[in-house]
Amino acid sequence: MLSDKTRINSTDPIRRTVAVTPSDVDDLELSPAQGLLVTAAGDVVFVCADDADDNTTTITGCQVGDFINFAVRRVLATGTTATVKACY
Repeated sequence: MLSDKTRINSTDPIRRTVAVTPSDVDDLELSPAQGLLVTAAGDVVFVCADDADDNTTTITGCQVGDFINFAVRRVLATGTTATVKACY
């Protein structure tokens, strides 16, 4: 569970983007991200900020410029074919 200090306010503007290297074991360096920006088309598999490691979400057919509006702590290597940037 996130503390109040790490809660994401979805009305806050994105101030920074960071290229993501997908990993099946490591969380994003600055976790959680406010969302993900797709920079190369494909599928994205991720773990939401408050979910267990084995509770993944898959979004298929993402296009360049799509914004995935989920608080994300990990982007998995297995199954992710898109390139994304984490948004903070």
